[in-house]
Amino acid sequence: MATIVQTVTLVPAFMQEIKEDDDRLKRLLEEFRQLVSRSSLAYQEKLCLASMVSDVRDRVAFHFGLEEAFGYFEDPVAAAPRLSERVERLRSQHGELLEDVGRIVDLFEDSEPELPEDFSAVQEMCRMFLKFFDEHEAAESALIVQAFNEDIGGED
Repeated sequence: MATIVQTVTLVPAFMQEIKEDDDRLKRLLEEFRQLVSRSSLAYQEKLCLASMVSDVRDRVAFHFGLEEAFGYFEDPVAAAPRLSERVERLRSQHGELLEDVGRIVDLFEDSEPELPEDFSAVQEMCRMFLKFFDEHEAAESALIVQAFNEDIGGED
């Protein structure tokens, strides 16, 4: 009886690009997290947050683009088709997360040259975005580990 084995191809250049992107994104999100977690911000810090949220949107969009363009999801599904529903749910969250951060950017842009009136509400939106993003990334990591360990052959 023949056994068909699926494999995942890891391209070193792609993995290096993902790692570098991930490092840049983590640093930016940590700075962003520190600002939005404070109970009060000075005017200059609010301006910094207004600028930073656009950078977060752009970096997150690039991050998701890399994942989707280079088969980050396709290889695990090819090797473990039973994971396809989870993969599609995670992929759809990319759009949801980008819409969420886009709404925050819009709030800042719509209020220019001033800052949004209810700044604490904007900070809360930022915190909710970060929470959703963190949960999403953890779910992606768990999916990849599960696919590797259970279906691709990582366990002995």
